[in-house]
Amino acid sequence: MTKEEKIQLISIIDEYLMEVEKAKLLLEKYVEGSRKGTFAYKGKTVRYKFHGSGCLVSYQDYDVDFDYDFNDDGRYDGFDPWFLLQFWEYRRSKYPMLEDRDKLEGLLEEFVEEKMLIQNENFYYPNWS
Repeated sequence: MTKEEKIQLISIIDEYLMEVEKAKLLLEKYVEGSRKGTFAYKGKTVRYKFHGSGCLVSYQDYDVDFDYDFNDDGRYDGFDPWFLLQFWEYRRSKYPMLEDRDKLEGLLEEFVEEKMLIQNENFYYPNWS
C-alpha cells in the first residue's frame, strides 16, 4: 500500500463517518417514527428510508447508507465495508488512488492486518485519532 493510498483510505473513512454523524443528527431532529419520508434541510429536500437495521439518507447529489441499529455499546463510529463502498461510488474522482471496488476491499484488509482498523464481526472501527 502506498502512502497516497493510505491517506485516501483514511480520508474517505473519516468523510463517511462524518456524514453518518450528520445524518444521525438530522434524523434525530426531523424524523418522528416514520420508516421513510422527506424533510427540508438548508432549503433542499432530504429523503430517508430505514431498512433492516440501517438507514439510507439521500441528499440532492449523494447518498449515505449506514447501520442505525448501533452495536451493543451504542457505538456508531464503525462501518460496514459495503456501505463505505457505496459511499465511495459518489466520490471516485476525489479518491482516484482507490481505483475500484477490489482495490478498496484489498486496502481495507491491509488496514486490518496493520491494526489501523479493528474488525468486530462485519464492522470496522478506525484505530487512529
